[in-house]
Amino acid sequence: MLNQGTRRFDLYDFFSVFLPGAALLLGLFPFLPEGTDVFGIGLVLPMVIAGFVAGRAIHAVAIDLEEHMTSHREAFISELESPCNVSEDTVDAFYTECRTFFPQLDLAEDRSAVENKDEVFESIYGLVRSYIHMDSRGRSRTFQAVFAFYRSMLIVSILLILVYILYTGILAANLSSGVASYTTFLGSLQISPTVLVSGIFVIATGLYLTFRNVLSDYRGYFVQYLISDFIIIRSDQKEQTEAFDRRDQESQTEATLRKDKEEQNQPLTESN
Repeated sequence: MLNQGTRRFDLYDFFSVFLPGAALLLGLFPFLPEGTDVFGIGLVLPMVIAGFVAGRAIHAVAIDLEEHMTSHREAFISELESPCNVSEDTVDAFYTECRTFFPQLDLAEDRSAVENKDEVFESIYGLVRSYIHMDSRGRSRTFQAVFAFYRSMLIVSILLILVYILYTGILAANLSSGVASYTTFLGSLQISPTVLVSGIFVIATGLYLTFRNVLSDYRGYFVQYLISDFIIIRSDQKEQTEAFDRRDQESQTEATLRKDKEEQNQPLTESN
């Protein structure tokens, strides 16, 4: 279980790092020289490496930008203080399980009686996330990865829009010959700056509205399943422990019965 929970490249890395990096590179392909064999086998490995490196940089920027928006951690703390994505009973069951499983936190019996709620609930958040990650189960990990993907894609969209706006400005000012000595894929299409700006505006508006709504939705889904996953995983592990204890008790009982039977038969053997 430990090896599965700590593998070096997982679902989160694929969605939040590699795919956004690859999307950025794909968005820049139109600026390559016309005639470049972009599908050549020799470009596959460099592009994979470059996509992962670019994705790491994008991911770092996305994390920094999250400080200016509602983060997973803040949404989780808010959910424990005032449930809105899950029921009050579910949050109470989650908190009770945390009291049992994390005695080092010395949690108050009643969730509403917790002092320094932000600090305490933040500690619960870190421990629960680590626990689910080590267990390597639960849908919250999927929603976290998808949320991170959309968050990084928002950064990619902004970067590409800025690049294309800059390119449009260069075309409008007739400066393209001084910037690049070759004809790009995009330049070979001979799209007018007016059409290009209009297309960028439509795409930018659509991306902003889409990612804004999706980020909010998946943040809520992540918190909802983080709480539910912890409850279910703990319940499952309790059942497994109880089943193991029952089998162990049955084995001990059978061993005791066999020993008693052997002791009862021993005098008869000696007398014979």
